[in-house]
Amino acid sequence: MPATVKERLVSVGSPAVALAVAFALWELAVKAFAVKPLFLPAPSGIAAQAWTNRSQLGGFFWLTGKEAILGLLAATAVATFAAVLVHRSRTAAQLSASIAGAGRAMPTVVLYPIVTVFLGTTSLAVQTIIAIALAPLVFSYVLEGLTQKSDLDELMHVVGADRSQTFWKVRVPLATPHLLTGIRTALPLSVITAIVGEYFGGSTSTLGAHIRLMAQQLHTIDLWAAIVFACLLGVLAFVLGALLERTLAARSGVPATT
Repeated sequence: MPATVKERLVSVGSPAVALAVAFALWELAVKAFAVKPLFLPAPSGIAAQAWTNRSQLGGFFWLTGKEAILGLLAATAVATFAAVLVHRSRTAAQLSASIAGAGRAMPTVVLYPIVTVFLGTTSLAVQTIIAIALAPLVFSYVLEGLTQKSDLDELMHVVGADRSQTFWKVRVPLATPHLLTGIRTALPLSVITAIVGEYFGGSTSTLGAHIRLMAQQLHTIDLWAAIVFACLLGVLAFVLGALLERTLAARSGVPATT
């Protein structure tokens, strides 16, 4: 068996085994100490409840995922446009990078109550807060790619290429892997931001709002079932982000960044 295959099996298998052991210990502890489901249900009970409510939770799963994707698309469009505007000016690029860095450090989700003043507790409000939260992250990646130094700049100058030609033939190929990495990084974060936003007042037919409702009503096993679907959505976002980066990077002929 090739070393790379073994490494991949170990990298996937080790966490899976650890997770299985953790669930087994959890199950045994709940049964051994007769813990009431109100406080901590057993994994088997959570799985059964998640399966029973799969239709309803699947609908919530879809709507939350849709909000996350739309918010990320808006963030990517705004961030890419802004990076293209400022990348030619060193001063503007440095200033914008500093502002984006500050934006990434800010807990943007606290702005959600302000957003709801204008948009209400709607799906659009959640998408807006996702876009606000992730635009600085994507902007930083794209700007890094657009301002990256390359020997091709000098070559394009020698052959008499204009700015437009240099942008499309040099800047865009250099920025593409950075953009893909930014999207891959932001995709799981979009799910987290969506669920947190929904928890504070999004559409009632979403995972975050359902988690809030189940917590308020002390329906612990339903709460955990919803959390299972939220975790699955986060894992799916991570996997899709990695596959998207790898696939588009291969098709565009540029290596993916790490």
